[in-house]
Amino acid sequence: MFVSHTDVDHARGLRWILEHFSVDAMYWSQHSAQQSEHGEGLAIKSIAEKKRVPVRILSAGEAVELPGGVSLETLWPPQDEHSVQRLSVNDASLVLRLVCKGHGLALLCGDVKRTALGRLLRSGADLSAEALVLPHHGASSSFFPEFYSAVRPELAVASAGSFNQYGFPAEKVRSELGRKKIPLFSTGEYGSLRMDWQMVHAPRPEDYGAKRRTLTWPSRRP
Repeated sequence: MFVSHTDVDHARGLRWILEHFSVDAMYWSQHSAQQSEHGEGLAIKSIAEKKRVPVRILSAGEAVELPGGVSLETLWPPQDEHSVQRLSVNDASLVLRLVCKGHGLALLCGDVKRTALGRLLRSGADLSAEALVLPHHGASSSFFPEFYSAVRPELAVASAGSFNQYGFPAEKVRSELGRKKIPLFSTGEYGSLRMDWQMVHAPRPEDYGAKRRTLTWPSRRP
């Protein structure tokens, strides 16, 4: 289980996961660990301890190996503890890149905002991924065209409630993605979304225009 950060909308639902699923390990950032004396951080840490779930800290440069040649690379936050302490809760979110045999499949950005995205862009890390889970639900505070260009996604996903009071994803994010011809799928419009990669030589192209809850498309990977 990966905890992007300890804000309520990202962490509270994880209590149920810890209570009702068999979890082998819980991963979060140093910043989240420092927030574990109160609020959602304390709640999920207490359940993990009760269930004897190992808790691991991730920082940039580390990776979690998964079956089938798949791994989750940690791109953010940085390892330097002093730098992490100066970050806001949002900007200290885990940024994870799902990779299959060196090829970027998805980039998950938590709630990082423009300042952190700029530092991530300047870090020189490989950000390329077929799917971009937009930072901060597609908020205008995370609007960053250069970041989208670096990721070069085939589609973007926004995690946002229907008719949410913040207007996520923001209109200028929608417009920029439209200008770049990157299809955008919001959970506020589609509900729960699942992404499948068909690792075959000649997959059937899917119609992005039709509303669907399973997003399937040909992988760029040979």
